[in-house]
Amino acid sequence: MRRVAAALSGVGIGHGSHVGLMVHTSRHYPLTWLALAALGAVTVPVNYGYTPRELAYMLDDSQAEGIVIALVSIDGQHHARA
Repeated sequence: MRRVAAALSGVGIGHGSHVGLMVHTSRHYPLTWLALAALGAVTVPVNYGYTPRELAYMLDDSQAEGIVIALVSIDGQHHARA
């Protein structure tokens, strides 16, 4: 969790930041949620099923400064992007 928090902090996420979290239900979701909480950031849950328009609305309305996305590839490996 500390490594994730450090990485998020390194890109400017901190106390009061609103951050979209688009992560499949896996170990990555609570890990990232806890890292954001440790930084004092606000987690904005984002659904993979959102259309681009819905996603844009959600991020704009929540004043999100960024979004964390974790994808699962065909080989089952997790790939995270911030």
